[in-house]
Amino acid sequence: MSFNDLYRALAERDLIPASQPVPASDAEATDSPWYVQVFVGAGAWLAGIFLLAFLVIELRDTLLQGHVGWDLLLPLGITSCAGASLLYATASARSVFAAQFALALSFAGQFGIAFGLGDLGGAHLVCWGMLIVEAALVVAMRNHLHRFLSSLAAVVAWALAVHQLFFGDLSPNAANPGASGVLHRWQLPLSVTIWLLVWVPVVAAARWLVRHEAEWMAQGRDTELRPVAHGLIAAISVAPLALHPNGFWVILFGSGPGGSLFAGQDNGWLALWPLLASLLALPAMALAFALRHRPLIGLAILFGLLEISCFYYVLGTTLLVKSLLMAALGLLLLTACHWMEKRWT
Repeated sequence: MSFNDLYRALAERDLIPASQPVPASDAEATDSPWYVQVFVGAGAWLAGIFLLAFLVIELRDTLLQGHVGWDLLLPLGITSCAGASLLYATASARSVFAAQFALALSFAGQFGIAFGLGDLGGAHLVCWGMLIVEAALVVAMRNHLHRFLSSLAAVVAWALAVHQLFFGDLSPNAANPGASGVLHRWQLPLSVTIWLLVWVPVVAAARWLVRHEAEWMAQGRDTELRPVAHGLIAAISVAPLALHPNGFWVILFGSGPGGSLFAGQDNGWLALWPLLASLLALPAMALAFALRHRPLIGLAILFGLLEISCFYYVLGTTLLVKSLLMAALGLLLLTACHWMEKRWT
């Protein structure tokens, strides 16, 4: 249904004055064919890459001498983000090129800020600093896609920042597998507690946004809060990967559960993290289903299946026990599906 059709339908129901002239739809007047938008967007990203290349060439002497530090990267990053915000506020609504160029410019600025913070204060400052930066960009950037990505990045930064605050370099490390067997005895309960501390507020915030959707839409805050709600739901599906211990990745991509690196050690506890992440996909699916947002539902399903597959692979036990656990997990998912169907259909 076009804008004019909707206007006439509302006028027939006496919801708006029928005598008022039908306004032209800006979206219909300015939209170009999709293939033109694709080429224009590609040109904008190419322009952004060339801009970064020119900056690198201009600063090549400083780069070669190794003098690039936070005092140069931070101003460049902040300037790039400010320029992207200005483009979004002035020209992005009328130009696909401006919107895509602003997105590329913002990404470059964020990388510059992150590297500058890393040079200034290490990983802790990067995590907490980027959390503040991404939260500020959600407010500053007047673009749905950018606000969505910034909300997702803010949740990732929040998860990493809390993990770094409590554990630092004490997470199970592939370089010292013998230590991981000792650390996890006291670290496992604390890790689960920190995991809940990270994700319970995120799920609660996403649930609040979904439950109060009608209220903030009536207040005219749809352009600000809808991409935030979508970003939080996507983060619940994707971002738990950021808190998987190092040992999990070594088992998954390294020498395997029976490999020499972890030989003789009980590493079955590492399977807890993909199990928790797969269970976290359930509220993500429920919230996406409440919004009737099919891409978010698909994203939650995809990462839920990915985490279940990782759980099955990393779990160090017999095939019979794995089969029983997978059957129980399947029953749990079917129960959740039945509950969602009864509640929201």
